[in-house]
Amino acid sequence: MKENEKSLDPQLWHACVGWMVQMPLVNSKVFYFPQGHAEHANSNVDFGALRIPPLVLCHVAAVKFLADLETDEVYARLRLIILRNFDLDFEDDVLDGNALGGSQFHDIVLKPFSPGWII
Repeated sequence: MKENEKSLDPQLWHACVGWMVQMPLVNSKVFYFPQGHAEHANSNVDFGALRIPPLVLCHVAAVKFLADLETDEVYARLRLIILRNFDLDFEDDVLDGNALGGSQFHDIVLKPFSPGWII
């Protein structure tokens, strides 16, 4: 993540986007949907040749609440770590396994109501 980015106060950010928008907490786990994110990219993304799963379990390493200086549009930047070798325990609502086994960091920029992720 860019260290020189000035974050907004989370309460101010939520006041701008509305309280129905829920952001994941740091150290929580989320499913990231690459296709949903790619559909909102500035260019056409061809998934035909790539072997990308429809959803990817990730660990949230950082969350920054930001706003565009020119348009005042609010957005969030998340740092995600891809988790590998995980098991879903639906009875306890807990994700078990190699929780921090991934070593790949990915900075994801999301606008409110973006289909690229779900908590």
